[in-house]
Amino acid sequence: MYGLARVWPIPQSHIVMFIAYCFEKSYSPSSITTYISGLSFFHKINGWYSISDVFVVSKILKGCRRLRPVVDKRAPITLSMLKQSCAVVPVVSNSIFESMLFKALFSVAYFGLFRVSELVFTNNGNMSISVVDIRFDSDQKHVVLCLRTSKTNQSGKQTYLKLPCESDDAICPVCNLKIYMRYRPLTSGQLFIHENGSLVTRYQFSAVLRKSLSHSGFNCDIYKSHSFRIGRATQLASMGISDDKIMSMGRWQSTAYLTSIRDTAL
Repeated sequence: MYGLARVWPIPQSHIVMFIAYCFEKSYSPSSITTYISGLSFFHKINGWYSISDVFVVSKILKGCRRLRPVVDKRAPITLSMLKQSCAVVPVVSNSIFESMLFKALFSVAYFGLFRVSELVFTNNGNMSISVVDIRFDSDQKHVVLCLRTSKTNQSGKQTYLKLPCESDDAICPVCNLKIYMRYRPLTSGQLFIHENGSLVTRYQFSAVLRKSLSHSGFNCDIYKSHSFRIGRATQLASMGISDDKIMSMGRWQSTAYLTSIRDTAL
């Protein structure tokens, strides 16, 4: 468009103009940063300078984020909302098995601070929890889930999550998992599957969640699958749980977890 020479490595002045162009075209700061990261990676594998390490580039990207901040509009699913959603799952589900499946999914997602990609099939290639990754303690009051990979753990280092029984059986992850496992098809692979053995997908998870919330009278536009994680983190913070503990429970590697804390009455 501007007649710039196609030169490798890319001149820093061209990088600056590219960022400005993207910003003027209303690209989000995260998208611009992703493009620069891709160009920087190509530079580094060819032995050229790292674009991301250039001072002026990092400052311009920071300016983009400051001038066009992204507000996370996802609202937290509270404990009472979880209870209502689980209560109406049998109404919006196609079968008794489906209601058992999604009640287990919702309660585990909330109390385990799970990302949806850790529980169901997604197209990003991450391995969700397998049926061999679950066991109940001898006292039957705790369930242990083995998380082999996650967004912040790509190395395959196993993380064990121990979820206790809750006083309310309707939303208790241990109780709901016991019921689901009693009727789950005897097949290997992903933990959460349909009665015919097919995998539960992110789309299906979100669709049933949306139906459950809508049936309960909530605004579906502000509640997403990640709202379980946001809701539980917010609840823990309101209970006075320490930052380090919340980070550990949610597998956060930094204070990024603070973006999940909402100022809301639980």
